[in-house]
Amino acid sequence: MRWNFTIGRRLWFLVGAAVVPTLMLAYCQISHCWEAYQEAKQGPAIVAVATYLSDLTHELQKERGLSAGYIAGGGTAFVDQLKKQRQLTDGVFQRLDSGLDEGVTAGLVEADDLQEIRDWQAKITAARTKVDALHEAGPILKDYTNFIQDNLNRTIACARTTHDGHLIKTLLATEMLALAKEYAGLERARVSQALAAKQADTALRRKIADLQRAQEEHLLHFESLVSPPVLETLQANRKAPHAVRAAEIADSVTSAKDDDRFEIDPTEWWQVQTSRLGDYRKIQLDLGQEIENQANEAAQTQLFRLTMAMIVCGFAILLVGGIGYHTARTIAKRTAALVRAIRKIATGEASLHDRLPVMEGELGEIADSFNQVLTRLDSAGDLCSSSSSSLASAGEELSRNAESVKEDITRSQNQSKEITRDVASMFEGIRGASGSISMVSESLQSASKSIQRLVDDMANATMQANQASKTTQSASEIVSNNSKQIGRLETAATEIGDVVGLIRDIADQTHLLSLNATIEASRAGEAGRGFAVVATEVKQLAQQTSSAIEGIENRIEAIQSATRATTKSTTHVVELFQQILSATDLLAEVTQEQGRSAMTLSEEVRNVVASSNSARGSMDTTVEQTQTINQRLKAIDELLQTAVVGMGQAYVASHDLGELAHTMKEQMDTMLCRHD
Repeated sequence: MRWNFTIGRRLWFLVGAAVVPTLMLAYCQISHCWEAYQEAKQGPAIVAVATYLSDLTHELQKERGLSAGYIAGGGTAFVDQLKKQRQLTDGVFQRLDSGLDEGVTAGLVEADDLQEIRDWQAKITAARTKVDALHEAGPILKDYTNFIQDNLNRTIACARTTHDGHLIKTLLATEMLALAKEYAGLERARVSQALAAKQADTALRRKIADLQRAQEEHLLHFESLVSPPVLETLQANRKAPHAVRAAEIADSVTSAKDDDRFEIDPTEWWQVQTSRLGDYRKIQLDLGQEIENQANEAAQTQLFRLTMAMIVCGFAILLVGGIGYHTARTIAKRTAALVRAIRKIATGEASLHDRLPVMEGELGEIADSFNQVLTRLDSAGDLCSSSSSSLASAGEELSRNAESVKEDITRSQNQSKEITRDVASMFEGIRGASGSISMVSESLQSASKSIQRLVDDMANATMQANQASKTTQSASEIVSNNSKQIGRLETAATEIGDVVGLIRDIADQTHLLSLNATIEASRAGEAGRGFAVVATEVKQLAQQTSSAIEGIENRIEAIQSATRATTKSTTHVVELFQQILSATDLLAEVTQEQGRSAMTLSEEVRNVVASSNSARGSMDTTVEQTQTINQRLKAIDELLQTAVVGMGQAYVASHDLGELAHTMKEQMDTMLCRHD
């Protein structure tokens, strides 16, 4: 299948080829901006989840410290503060649960994380029960610490889900401050424990010192991530009176000895350290607000970029499409005008004297070239018109000459037909005589073939008669042998009858002996009972022997009867075979005599056939010569007939040539818009 790509279609194809890449580039740019906007749009949601987690960490840190003080004071210290703090922690849990539900829906938080936080809430409730029962503080505080550490790690993981580098940096700074705040909270709990006990052993002091070092390390990381204004705020908080007092109390505990006792009020320590943690919390809240502002600003920036990308891409598509449409339309209109003008000239609606309109560019060059072609066609049309007139005159003259030649050839053809009829009559007479001789010769040949077949059949009959004689002789010998064997069988049966008679005599004597033995046994009484049993068995054996002998005699009698009948039959068969053998010998002699007579007749017929073939050869030669003359006359007649047909066709062709010349002249005049 060939595609008919006109210029207009190709132009529109080029416009499409220019617009499609533009659309693809626009789609890629808009998709990139849309993805960036979606990521930036998730920023506030991430910040909200991180804020919920940070609030929970802060409240749990305070609850952990109050719980440690409550247990150290024997259930009398920090009672009201602990109760109020638990209410604050429960409120944060509720807000976090709701916020995490939204985070799970938005795909920011895994459902497993939400379930884990709910499980931790149940564990915190169990820890509170232990605190109220004044259980050992170590395991309880460890449960609080584990949950706080897990919560901090979850907050850091949530912060890393955003792709904004500046936002990640601020979130990490917030988490570094949260970790420092966590270690400060642990420090508050340990120092509160020491102050409540009014002394601290080496292990406790070492733990407090480790917490202070960890706190300082995280504050250094925090300082490397924040801006100078935030750093100045942190330095100012460190110089505040409550911060200085908290540092003095902590140093006095870590520098004391095992037997030193503290006279510092635990409440004072709790207040100054809580104020210090409050300063950290304020900085944390300020950073949270800054993070939220950054997230919103990033989302707005990406939305603006997305909007601008859509506007620019739309404008580019419209610009490319408009330019392509205008160019294609202009070229298509000029091409259509050129095609219409050429079509009018081709269909005869316009004359070859007309010219295409003058244009600019490549289409103008095409129009100029086509106008030059029209000029040449006009000149060629004049030449063709004059040539057509001359050709029409020549065609008329040729037609008249062809008609005259056709009449002469027709007269010659009639004379040739008369000669052909005379030769045909002579040929029929000669062929009749030759046919009669041929019929006689063919009849004699047929008779010769029949006689030859008869000779062959007689020879076959003689062979078959000899074969039958041999077969009859063999069968007669076989029957004679069978008769001899049957005679021997009859003799053997007679001998078996004699043996059976002897056995019968023995059986009769045995029967008599058994009767005598039975009589003697009855006379002997009990002493002859065993002999009587033997006599009885002998008697039974004699009876069985007599029965068997009777069956054998019957069978021998049957065999003897059958052999006598068979002997008679074989004797009769031998006599029949002798008669058949005599008949087959006579048949063989008769067939041999007939074969010799048939061969003599066949030789005589062959001589007659040879004589008839000689006469037929002479007649065949005459027939062939006459037939050759007749065929040559027919060939001459066919040539004359072909010449007549050819001249007729020449006449028709010359007549058609004249008409074609007139038609061509009229068409050329029409094409050149000439009218007589």
